[in-house]
Parts: sequence; structure tokens; C-alpha cells
Amino acid sequence: MFCIVDNLMGIEPTSGKELIEMMREKYQDKFYKTLCFSQQISRFKEDTVYSTEVMHEAYKSPGNLILKFRSWDCGDGLVFANDSLYTINDGVVDKVEYRLHDILVLGIDVYNVDPEVTIANIKKLNYNLDLITTDKCMGKDAWLVGDPSSNCFWVDKDNLLFLKVQTRRNDISRSVEFINYEYIEGAPVATTINFYDNNGKLTMVEKYFDVRPFAKVDSEIFDPKNFVSAKW
Repeated sequence: MFCIVDNLMGIEPTSGKELIEMMREKYQDKFYKTLCFSQQISRFKEDTVYSTEVMHEAYKSPGNLILKFRSWDCGDGLVFANDSLYTINDGVVDKVEYRLHDILVLGIDVYNVDPEVTIANIKKLNYNLDLITTDKCMGKDAWLVGDPSSNCFWVDKDNLLFLKVQTRRNDISRSVEFINYEYIEGAPVATTINFYDNNGKLTMVEKYFDVRPFAKVDSEIFDPKNFVSAKW
């Protein structure tokens, strides 16, 4: 199933499925299942920041994420739950759409849920798990899974932490990088997230602060009808 190579894990995955299994095994019962944080978001155009704002977020495995725009009392934001995205305006659900959050699936949930669940979700997101090769990503030795001309992602070979995802739909691509991992309460948290457009131009940077892995998070806050009163 695996062949021996000279790296930290001592094994080399022959498919994306095996890599997912390795990621889960390495961090099982060690990775945070909840995460609360605030973030400063900077948006770029032509390499220049044109807007900044603060958001407040909470995550609970698997696949639950709530974002409050601008302030705690703001009635605008997003909720990811039940494989759906709820857009909230003035405290009311304005739109609901089916949405698997690829960054949550690949960057966080992968370490917390059964590999078969992750593998099924990644297939739904149209990543070819049969394709795997070695590559460089942000100067690190990495596993590249998927088709670089379509959907693919990179994982650090040394520590099996998620590094980057690229998606392409209708000739429009985007990529997202997890950088600046910090160990907080013993858990690795990517505290800076970079977003790039179809031309590889930086469009947005998220910088986390007040980061609290393993925080107590009530599942009720991910019920869209509780959005306005939700606190964490």
C-alpha cells in the first residue's frame, strides 16, 4: 500500500486517499475541533489595499462556520452548516445554497473526521484523488493532489499540514494559501490566509487575532435563526 521513502512520516502516499488517511492519523485527537477568532481583512486591487474590515468567526467540526461582518451586533454575515451556505442580511436569511466549504474540508475537517467522509466530500468537490505528485509550495516540499489545470491542493510533506488549494470553474480560477502557522495551545493554526485571482494577483488577506482553539462553542450558534443573538 505504501512505499518507504526518506521523509518525516517514513511513507509515501500513492494517492490522495492515502494522503488523507495519513493526515487524519497524524493529528487524530490532537487537532482543534473548535476555533474562535477575529480577523482583519484587507482587500487588494493592483497590489494596493483599497478596503479593510474586521470580522468575527467561530468554527466547530465538522463543517460549521459562522462569520459576523464588521461588529458583534451586525446583522450581516454568513453561516456554513448542513453542507449549505446561509447568507444573512439584517438578521434574516436572505439566501440559501448548497455549499461544501472546500477550505474547511481540506484545511481543518480533514484532521477531525473519518477519512472516508473527507474523501467523499473531496470527490463531490471534483478533486481527482488518483493524481498525486511531489512539488514545491511556498518554498516547502509538498504533496500535490489533483489536476493543476483544474482543482488541486498541496500538503506539507514534513508535517502534513494543509498549504494551498486551487479551484477552477468555467475558466475562472482562484487559489488560497494557509501561511504563518502558529502553535496555539499546542495546535497548529494558520493565522494568515492569502487569496489570489485568476491571474495570480493577490486579492485578499485575512490576518487572525484573538485566536482560541479548543474554545467552548455552542452548536446553536450555527442555526441561522440564532444569528443575531449568537456569541462565542
